[in-house]
Amino acid sequence: MRSWFTEEVVQGDVVTALNVVIPTRGCSWNKCTMCSYSLGIQEEPFLEDFARLMEKDFDKIKIFTSGSFLDTTELPVSVREDVLDVVKERGVKEITIETRPEYAKNALSVQKYMGNIVVEVAIGLESSNDRILQFCINKGFLFKDFITAVHALKSFKVKAYLLIKPPFLTEYEAIEDAVASAHMIADMVDVISFNPVAIHKRRCWNTCGGQGTILRPGYGRWWRYSTAALTSLRISSAIRWLWEREGE
Repeated sequence: MRSWFTEEVVQGDVVTALNVVIPTRGCSWNKCTMCSYSLGIQEEPFLEDFARLMEKDFDKIKIFTSGSFLDTTELPVSVREDVLDVVKERGVKEITIETRPEYAKNALSVQKYMGNIVVEVAIGLESSNDRILQFCINKGFLFKDFITAVHALKSFKVKAYLLIKPPFLTEYEAIEDAVASAHMIADMVDVISFNPVAIHKRRCWNTCGGQGTILRPGYGRWWRYSTAALTSLRISSAIRWLWEREGE
């Protein structure tokens, strides 16, 4: 079980956050063109190791599953509640969980379970463009599904991941899409996290070697100046911008 620490802003204060990847069976969809998080993972007992992490010094916890924390096929309700019990007993200011839109409604039971602890629900939207979602990423849902999920999460703190340089896009197209997507969701979510695409094994990035000679002329791995250009843009004063590189 992997874990690491980062700094996060919670209720206006900079706090230490524990990031934990628990070893579940992985994403039930598992068909996105750029992601291989669910490939080769082994489901194994983790609660004892997870409980030991509670001895560390932190005020926020972010739980990753390489899929959806709210998917009962990936993480049965009984196991999910065991995890939440450990966190609740230890006490934190905020907990972040990830989910695909189709499981968002299950967050309501989590909030009731956690009481006064703030629950942040993160969704990997990647793009607000249905063409990119369908044909570049094969995300398995459309932008309207994300909107439906956000409506279901109106009482939650909501975070959206946007992908920098989806497969098959040029540098210009990637920047244009990231900006357009951020503008589209700025008033829907509390946090936007830009994630530069990573090269994963057995996915199209790895197949083309990131050189752009197989999939499309001019296509290659994201450029650093693109991420720098995006940091200079301000979509909304209400949005806290985060940068989290995928695969780390």
